[in-house]
Amino acid sequence: MKRIISVLLIAIFSFMAFAQNGHPNNNLVTRIVTKTEGSSVQINIFFSEAVNPRTLGPQSILINGNPINNNTKFMYNREGTQVRFYVELNGSFSLKLIHLMTNSGKEISTGTIPLNGDTVWPRNES
Repeated sequence: MKRIISVLLIAIFSFMAFAQNGHPNNNLVTRIVTKTEGSSVQINIFFSEAVNPRTLGPQSILINGNPINNNTKFMYNREGTQVRFYVELNGSFSLKLIHLMTNSGKEISTGTIPLNGDTVWPRNES
């Protein structure tokens, strides 16, 4: 009986450890600020940890469900916790991050986030 309980406990703890490491961390995106500039929108994404720049690109950022332009230039702050880029857009749009990685190996993926040309997300509910 003790062996069965021990095996079950090991299995449960192992599952919990793997589930935490393999599950996307939505809370790593702390804020998104957008600003309209002519026919473009400046998008600033803030992270709670430094992002691995090798994982950030058109394949990891979807606007209205489509990857962003391959020629998009990214600007980072010194710590790597903020990225800024411009996209050609007018009006409302949605943003989704997929399979982005932090320098510590955590995956960043978000659900679809509705935005427009001048947005601060998440909105303060106070």
